[in-house]
Amino acid sequence: MLIVELDTVLKERDLIVKKIKQGDITSDKKSGRKESKLDKIINEPESYIKEYLLNRSIKQIDLMKKYNISINILKKYIKLVKGSVNYI
Repeated sequence: MLIVELDTVLKERDLIVKKIKQGDITSDKKSGRKESKLDKIINEPESYIKEYLLNRSIKQIDLMKKYNISINILKKYIKLVKGSVNYI
């Protein structure tokens, strides 16, 4: 009896997975963030990041707390600002 129930559950699981995959293929929507877009960046943090790059007395943790962003987002911002031509 337990084996029969297990087999039924596995078949249902496979069916659900199959439906999800078919739905993903037929859908024209893309999930996730757009390429090369940071969702939280605005001009104000950019100026503070420029100041941080010039004046290392400013700590990364202070910027993170001020703008409520993670270290990974902050590193992406820093990389973006360093890549811009006129950061100095």
